[in-house]
Amino acid sequence: MNEQILAVPKDGEYYPVALRHDLLEEVPSLRERFPDYASYAGRTIEQVFSGGELEGIAGLSATMLASVLIRNTGEGMLVEELPVRAQLAPMYGIHLEDLTGDGRKEILMGGNLYDVKPQSGPYDASRGAVLSWRDNRIQSYMPQQSGVNITGEIRRFQIIESNSNRYLLIVKFDADISILQLNVSSGNYR
Repeated sequence: MNEQILAVPKDGEYYPVALRHDLLEEVPSLRERFPDYASYAGRTIEQVFSGGELEGIAGLSATMLASVLIRNTGEGMLVEELPVRAQLAPMYGIHLEDLTGDGRKEILMGGNLYDVKPQSGPYDASRGAVLSWRDNRIQSYMPQQSGVNITGEIRRFQIIESNSNRYLLIVKFDADISILQLNVSSGNYR
């Protein structure tokens, strides 16, 4: 088997994350061992798979699941977690632009994902994020400061100019494009 089996630790044991029907899609041979949900419930990885099935597996673990910025400081790479506003949902649209008129580019991010398994629920907590480098760290503007409060599955941003005005186009999955006018003097959209 060359598939990954995600597991979570609890009290020194590892339990599979996958629901029974999802695991059986990947490993149909387990159907005889677990004919119903009750027989699968509460089983550890060691109880789900026999000793021979676990031989030669590579046990990997993740210690950081946050979205990060990696900066080259000249002396090495520095990993910084992005602010909470950039952690609320998966981010798919990322755009660098001087949105405030201060000569430095901000990071505009947007995401969300609705097409997920019912047990996960939609990843829809993000309303977009505007990040900037202030006080020697990455910080997030509040929506009241940036004017960015966008719903939907954001996939791309594009700045366009027309008649001396700048506009932010927000492309979403399966939805109309949203357009915000950039007000550089205040750093806000309207």
